[in-house]
Amino acid sequence: MNARWLGLLLGYVAVPAAVTGQGDSAAIRDVLTAEGLRFAAMEFADTVALNELIAPDLTYTDTDGVQTGRAEFLRSISSGAVKYGAIVPDAQQVRVHDSIAVVVGRGMVRAESRGQRHVFRMRYLAVYRRAAQGWQLIAWQATRVPT
Repeated sequence: MNARWLGLLLGYVAVPAAVTGQGDSAAIRDVLTAEGLRFAAMEFADTVALNELIAPDLTYTDTDGVQTGRAEFLRSISSGAVKYGAIVPDAQQVRVHDSIAVVVGRGMVRAESRGQRHVFRMRYLAVYRRAAQGWQLIAWQATRVPT
């Protein structure tokens, strides 16, 4: 893990966005840590880390409404078809119900896809499931917020 990756990770974990929660506070922290690790792994195109952080049955719907599964999502990251420069949440609400957690958030994304640079605000819904290796993303849906 290089110094930039470590710095990003610490930023996600140590300086959380405005967070509200419902449920077990330790579980809420663990979900937010998993989310921060996932965002950092996406920025670094770290598919090894992403393999641990996303579930085999992932449903991923991006801000263009394109829905993919785990294999397609990982392929888009590893091939460089989508490059994330920054994913910065500024508000997150976490609800934990047994082994399921729902994160409702908003934030800013800087990315490049199909040769085009994009900077936009988004609102998102992320659903996590507690697995043997920790919290894993099972569903994501994001919507661009007009600026």
